[in-house]
Amino acid sequence: MSKCWKCKACLMCEEEPCNCKKLSIDKDDCTIKFGKHKGMSFKDMKELYPDYLEWAMSNIPKRKLDNDLYDYIYVNRDEIMANSKKKRRQ
Repeated sequence: MSKCWKCKACLMCEEEPCNCKKLSIDKDDCTIKFGKHKGMSFKDMKELYPDYLEWAMSNIPKRKLDNDLYDYIYVNRDEIMANSKKKRRQ
């Protein structure tokens, strides 16, 4: 049986619907564990420094990124990219 790699929900049946968005909400309070933004929550980073999250996803190998951070960026990548573009325009 195939499962969603993000939320581990079953993809073969609809008994357990995919709750990947719930996964991202649960990780809003996790904090960055490296770099100049160490200690900031993922949610604050997404709002204030989306370009840093975009950079981290593009430049740091997955095996070196914290699993929580990688999952958070992956699930929220569309919103992060949109926020990053808005910041660049300002």
